[in-house]
Amino acid sequence: MRRLLLVICVLSGISPQTFALDLSPDHLKALQQLSPGELQQLVTAANKKQTTVIDTADSTTTQNVEPRRTQASTKKAPPSPGLKPFGYDLFAGQPSTFAPATYIPIPTDYVIGPGDTIKVQLFGSKNAEYQLTVSREGTIAFPELGPFSVAGMKFDDMQQIIDQRVGEQFIGVKSAINLGNLRSIHVFVLGDVNYPGAYTISALATMTNALFVSGGINPIGSLRNIQLKRKGKIVTTLDLYDLLLKGDTRADGRLQPGDVIFIPPAKQMVSITGPVRRSASYEIKNEKSIGQLIDLAGGLSPFAYPKEVRLERITDNHQRQLLDVDLSTAKGRQTPIKGGDFVRIFSVLEKVDNIVLLSGHVFRPITSQWYQGMRLTDLIPSTDELKPNADLEYTLIVRSTPPRYNISTISANLSAALAQPESDANITLQPKDQIVVFNTDEDRQQTLQPFLKKVMRQANYGNPAMVVNISGEVRFPGDYPLDQNMRVNDLIRAAGGLKESTYTAQADLTRLSITEQLTRETQHTSIDLNAILAGDPSKNTRLRAHDRLNIKSIPKWAATGSVFIKGEVRFPGDYPIKEGETLRDVIKRAGGLNDKAFVEATVFLREDLRRREQQQLDVMTKNLESDLATLALEKGEISPEQRQAHSFAKNLVNQLRSTEAIGRLVVNMQDVLKDGQQDIDIPLRNGDKVYIPAIMHEVTVLGEVFSPTSHLHNKKLGRKDYINLSGGLTSKADDDKVYIVRASGTVIPSSEKSAKKVYPGDTIVIPMDVDRISKLKLWTDVTQVLYQLSLTAASLKTVGLF
Repeated sequence: MRRLLLVICVLSGISPQTFALDLSPDHLKALQQLSPGELQQLVTAANKKQTTVIDTADSTTTQNVEPRRTQASTKKAPPSPGLKPFGYDLFAGQPSTFAPATYIPIPTDYVIGPGDTIKVQLFGSKNAEYQLTVSREGTIAFPELGPFSVAGMKFDDMQQIIDQRVGEQFIGVKSAINLGNLRSIHVFVLGDVNYPGAYTISALATMTNALFVSGGINPIGSLRNIQLKRKGKIVTTLDLYDLLLKGDTRADGRLQPGDVIFIPPAKQMVSITGPVRRSASYEIKNEKSIGQLIDLAGGLSPFAYPKEVRLERITDNHQRQLLDVDLSTAKGRQTPIKGGDFVRIFSVLEKVDNIVLLSGHVFRPITSQWYQGMRLTDLIPSTDELKPNADLEYTLIVRSTPPRYNISTISANLSAALAQPESDANITLQPKDQIVVFNTDEDRQQTLQPFLKKVMRQANYGNPAMVVNISGEVRFPGDYPLDQNMRVNDLIRAAGGLKESTYTAQADLTRLSITEQLTRETQHTSIDLNAILAGDPSKNTRLRAHDRLNIKSIPKWAATGSVFIKGEVRFPGDYPIKEGETLRDVIKRAGGLNDKAFVEATVFLREDLRRREQQQLDVMTKNLESDLATLALEKGEISPEQRQAHSFAKNLVNQLRSTEAIGRLVVNMQDVLKDGQQDIDIPLRNGDKVYIPAIMHEVTVLGEVFSPTSHLHNKKLGRKDYINLSGGLTSKADDDKVYIVRASGTVIPSSEKSAKKVYPGDTIVIPMDVDRISKLKLWTDVTQVLYQLSLTAASLKTVGLF
């Protein structure tokens, strides 16, 4: 036998030390019981370094030990087509070691063997305790009684024999007999397991204990035909499905030294998927019908549709076959199955027919059961179900009509339905109706969009889109679904009702129609809202698809706005104005001017002018930037003068970007305030601003002077005198184009005689000589820029308080 072990080591290519064999009698006995095929598999496993035979160094501390494992030791099965084989997860989380079996109660049929420890306690006329170990020969050495054989005895029989011997040899002495540490036994786990090999385990271990030690069964091994072999013969078979599905461990046999647990491949696998309790691939053994397969899978779930089951099969001639099975019949449940079958269970449809839905401005959006005769107030019994500000005048009911489930709508008046539940206002509901409640303070177009889109998709030739539109003086203008028999007052109610500014004498209804020549024409009809509001049904026009209703506003309803007055008036502030009111009228309402008012310097600002001026500045900026970009492309060929012009223009662009238009309108305030000068008075607009500054005593000099500053006015000094007081002209100044901006905003060029006279509040502007940048293509634009910048600077000096 020793030669046989050495042959195994040689064949496997490993040393006897690595094989870890101590050549104990149990090893020799176990190897002798192996069949040639099992012995060859053990050699193959060792050759792949998947097997380690482990022996405990001290049999008195019996413990389950996990074998050493290598990275290449795990056997992989072909991947299942989307379904996991059932039962193999049992071994997914096996522990790395197993606790000693010290505290497991000893069964009475336990067979005593070499290595077991027997505890004997004597009491009575003689008190003693002994721990007797069964020798390899199967005997124990009992003090004063001598050796006698116990190996092969059942634990219960051994107790009786020892108790009898003690009673015969010792008068008045009784014994208590138990087992201490149990022996280790050596077994083989072979076949389709993750780590086949020889294992040293507890004498109380069962087949499942050994399977856990070996890493479990791999996905191609059988869970239902686990064989326990003893002396070359099959002693019992274990069906793990009994353990997994029923908790039955009766077939989990206890192991003896030299036993072989062999796992053959699984033969017949059948897969089942869909709404069953456990979708998986199952190994079938005694199951012959699809009903038994469903029982393995835990049965059908409540969502299964048993009348539609599909069985996919590979026939004997290697072709695919589909069989439809009705599991609601006994015949269908008896449909035979065989290995390789794939069963698909289909679900019931997602749709639910006997329901109604409530959503929108409610406390509890719900899906409720529908019943015959159900009405709107059955779903909404009171306003307590609604959030504050719910619209009781317009509740939308969206109805789906089979078989295509096109939607139609009904405009319900919940207020009338709650007031008179027996009236026609309390609409009878149909299955799958959607009831939408709106908020009186929120626009409802977003809520309506999904329904409107579906209505538009339903439209085709001969069936126009059932959509109408309302605009003007209603709370929520927009598109609305067209109900059957919908009239003008229904559409107004859907839009939240009329505003207080509504012109009720007349509304416009625009209708599109197809003529006999198949052309589309537009018709306009006047609607008498007063008659409709009074309840005249003859005036309440019935609407058609694509109708557009426009509700007008009362003429001159909108407020004309206000004007802001600041400065030297008695009561400055913000004044509401009426249509046609003028500047003189508002100055009078403000108490008139006081003694400090500098009438000639009145500044009048208007928003429309500001926007236009800003547009001009933006255009100038864009033109200059474009010119600079063109010049940059030619930079290698331009002269030094052009480069200087380019730098100057860049500075102008930066100034323009930071300059904001003010929108000043030049007014002659003295003439405006004179009686009999109505023709030059200024009609006011919303947002106008008027600033009347205090009397000024300074003259400002801006532009190309060495010291731009302001000076006290001296009636003896002229334009050139003030320029000289500011240091005189720079080399870049254009003395031919000097101009004066009066306090009123009027511009006086130097060519006029009046330009020589300077008054308090005037601004003298000395522009730059633009001839030095004449190389630029937009020389005219540059001149306008300089002019605008100067005017803005002169005006801002006065209106800075705004």
